[in-house]
Amino acid sequence: MVGGESPLNTWFGLLPKAKENLTVAKRCVEAGQCNVAASRFYWASFLAVAWAVAGRGKGPESFERGAKTWNHTMVLHSLKVALPDPGDKEHRRNYVVLKGLREKADYAPDDVSKEELARVDFWVGALQARLGL
Repeated sequence: MVGGESPLNTWFGLLPKAKENLTVAKRCVEAGQCNVAASRFYWASFLAVAWAVAGRGKGPESFERGAKTWNHTMVLHSLKVALPDPGDKEHRRNYVVLKGLREKADYAPDDVSKEELARVDFWVGALQARLGL
């Protein structure tokens, strides 16, 4: 907690980081750097969802008792709070696909392809529009 602020206020600083990651991801796509793009798209989404959930009055502790930071599972389960609409299952599916691409980009010997990125591009764009990235 900084300066007596609510713990939730500390999460509001995630939006600039989400925007920065999104900008880098787009530049990497243009440069043909699909591995870095996949990783940055994932982190942009992760940070944007955590930011949106904080804006609705919920922090990590709302999803896991005693939690002080966000983790991948919490963000996945908080999508219904960040993006409350009938497309909840689709949001979760796309987030899981994007997380898988990030893991492939960061840990697997094979590369993420432009075709794989294209599968999540629409969802990343929708997330960008819905959350103001």
